[in-house]
Amino acid sequence: MIMRPGTLMLGKWIDIMGKKAMLAIIGAGVAGLTAALVAARNGLKIVVFESKNAGGRAGGIPYIETFPGLGRIKGTMFVKSLKAQVEGYPNIELLELEQVKEIKLNDDHFTLITNNREQDFEYVILAMGADHKHLNIPGETEFKGSGVSYCASCDGLFFRNKSTLVIGNDTHSLEQALFLDELGSNVTLITQEPELNAESKLCNDLLSTSVNVVHDMNVREIMGERLVSGVKLARAGDVGNEHKQIRTEFDTKMELEAKGVFISVGQVPRIDIVKDIGVSFNTEGYIEIDDRFKTKIPNMYAIGDLTSPGLELVSVCASGANAVSHILNRIKRKKKSTWK
Repeated sequence: MIMRPGTLMLGKWIDIMGKKAMLAIIGAGVAGLTAALVAARNGLKIVVFESKNAGGRAGGIPYIETFPGLGRIKGTMFVKSLKAQVEGYPNIELLELEQVKEIKLNDDHFTLITNNREQDFEYVILAMGADHKHLNIPGETEFKGSGVSYCASCDGLFFRNKSTLVIGNDTHSLEQALFLDELGSNVTLITQEPELNAESKLCNDLLSTSVNVVHDMNVREIMGERLVSGVKLARAGDVGNEHKQIRTEFDTKMELEAKGVFISVGQVPRIDIVKDIGVSFNTEGYIEIDDRFKTKIPNMYAIGDLTSPGLELVSVCASGANAVSHILNRIKRKKKSTWK
């Protein structure tokens, strides 16, 4: 078969310079994996770098219920299926536990450096996702792994039939509380606000369970010796829940006993690797992109939780697919201009 320079083939891309044009995706959450999948089906050769295990925050969602066409599926199963789909393409190299330490900007390419390799790429998609936000209170770091957790689906089984607290007031927080309740834990949700702040269905689901909701309270300390024993609270206003008012106990001692504390107070984008290379950030610390997911750096794109807080899972996946579509269009335009 005769190929003109720039012709796409599954598993191989020969660019206008006669070299393999490769796409690096930094991060194997669902945004990065979706980007890899779309790029592979269009013939690009992709390397996906992931500092942890593939899946990202989706793997920590007890049940995914808002992804069109899937009904109700465990986050772990969703990730397992997506990962298997990606691994079915020979032109995708998925490197788990492979952290990119440095990105070097060159005239016409990027150099990515890890502990095990140094490799050049024409395009880079940033998909590092976000980390759990911390409360930064006494006891949080000391008891991490000894009663303090950020993922109920990961650690909830250790607290079956035990008293647990979930700290937070958003969709993820309520998902954690509902999952722990399913496990038989005695769950209390602690919020700073006077009412629940999540999608209506989750709020209604919560009200049909035995989960207690304590409003207008800040957690000021996580207590314990070798393991977590409870928390100290500071009043942010009136205290109550949708089932009953429970002021008296907190007025006297302002403490709650618990064996497990699950913290769910938002996220912070993982931007350390790109802080000093010329990428722009908004006031909340998320990477600024245009309507094509491009950053200020040519041929560098950003997707998913790096670009905005609180994205729905379907939007996170869509960002990966759309970013690749724009890269493919750019490659096609570049190819046409070379043929003229």
